[in-house]
Amino acid sequence: MFNWNAIPALYRIPVRYGLVGGSISMVLVIALFYLGKHPFLFPVFLDFRLILFPAMFYFLLREFRDFYHGGILYFWQGLILTIEFTLVWGLFCFAVLLIFSSVVPDFVSNYIHQFQQAALKFPPQEIVDKIGKEAFERNLEALSATKGIDVALLYWKQGLLISAFFSIIISVILRRQPNL
Repeated sequence: MFNWNAIPALYRIPVRYGLVGGSISMVLVIALFYLGKHPFLFPVFLDFRLILFPAMFYFLLREFRDFYHGGILYFWQGLILTIEFTLVWGLFCFAVLLIFSSVVPDFVSNYIHQFQQAALKFPPQEIVDKIGKEAFERNLEALSATKGIDVALLYWKQGLLISAFFSIIISVILRRQPNL
């Protein structure tokens, strides 16, 4: 029989938090989709992961430090824990998004449609000037070939970037070294 408690806390705790964080993320993504605004088209500063990741990192590192490691948390442990969390979170979200986009094809088609409308209404002139009008239009046309895996990869990559930023900050804030 599998004994979950036999796994060291350094590996067990991030898996649990990653699955909880992934579940919260997917519930919010699906709820936002059914509320009418595609969740991948929100501005970066309104992304709910900017609140979710620091909160999950804080509780993850604090639980490890206070309950499993005697009040001591080294910076490298904080990074390992947050990286493991992010990997579990990312794999869970990737799998759920792949399944959801195959079950509900409107998820990807609405993303494409809403993105094209937003890009045509307000094309950032700096971007059009920088890459050229033909390249901008070609990229918009190539957007129609987007599949569920592309959307899932986009979400995963964005999560990695957000996580990298917050993992360093929270690991530094919560670290405690033994008094020598």
